[in-house]
Amino acid sequence: MERGTPQTISRMNKKLIVRSLLQHGPTSRADLVKRLNMSFPSLSANVRELLAHGLLYEGSAGNTNSIGRNSTLVCVNEHFRYAAGINAELGHFQVAVADFAGTIIHYEEVPSKQTGSMMEIAREIVAILGGIDGRFPGFLERLAAVALGMHGVKSEARAKNYLHLKNDPTDIEAELTKRLSARVIVDNDVNMAVLGEKWNHLGDRYEHIVFVNIDDGIGAGIILGNELFRGSQNAAGELGNMLLDPAQCLMEFKEEGALETLVFGRDDGDEPNGDLLSPRRIAYIAMMLVNLICMLNPQLVIIGGRHAASVMRHRAELERILEKHTPVEPPPLIESQAGRKAAVYGALSVALEQARGDALNQL
Repeated sequence: MERGTPQTISRMNKKLIVRSLLQHGPTSRADLVKRLNMSFPSLSANVRELLAHGLLYEGSAGNTNSIGRNSTLVCVNEHFRYAAGINAELGHFQVAVADFAGTIIHYEEVPSKQTGSMMEIAREIVAILGGIDGRFPGFLERLAAVALGMHGVKSEARAKNYLHLKNDPTDIEAELTKRLSARVIVDNDVNMAVLGEKWNHLGDRYEHIVFVNIDDGIGAGIILGNELFRGSQNAAGELGNMLLDPAQCLMEFKEEGALETLVFGRDDGDEPNGDLLSPRRIAYIAMMLVNLICMLNPQLVIIGGRHAASVMRHRAELERILEKHTPVEPPPLIESQAGRKAAVYGALSVALEQARGDALNQL
């Protein structure tokens, strides 16, 4: 813990000022004094330094009353730093860019081969960001953080993320860091998705959330106590490996886990209209949800991924099963609000928080 020196207190006060402006928008000095319970001389001195640093600027008058002098608003410089979030799906990238104030200023989807090496994927990402710099001059210079969501489990012990290319041990986080003058964070795409739902749609309404992604595989992103829960080896939420049939205990699984073979394997009850779920499959998903809820007791369960709509067509049946078999009232079961953009929104939120944190820590 830092000692309470004048320099430390001043730095903490600057962080409070910037965080308040990010949360509430342009504010007069007088209103900042009231909100932060800070003395006017102290606040004015810190604002002066933040203005000189380029993190703040003075905006238009904030008082439209005809009596008295109009007050000048203090504003966060939205162009101070930029953050980029990227989600790597098979065949394309989703890319979103936000300014320092958190406004999304650019979104695009870019086709990608993603069949070569991880080095090639890193080069593709650098080229995409370079293209954005051409549209927003100075973007790369002010790009403070990039967060990348990809499929797979990152091993901290080996600092590798195998993701799509399980035989390629390249550390893509390190490779991107070499090529970019920005902080780089790589995480599992479903972890990014649950963060994206919270950042873009849910806000502070829920502290305990599970995002169940049902796509080519089955996985979960878990937030407990407002913090992303990864587990001891970053493998929390790998639901596709869950065992729900005793016969599977003696079997071996490679690409697909035990639960995934039950849910995605051929079934004579398959619907010709493209609905993923036969009665047998919906039973397995219900069992998985019951186990998940009994273990984690979340406030909300979100269903996302390519098959989310198919699952939610059976929502009433799933809720009846959850009501019978969970020890307390089951949480609401909802479809993803962000849809297929959940992971890129989550990556952007991670990059933005990193960019802001680094900027404030440098004060």
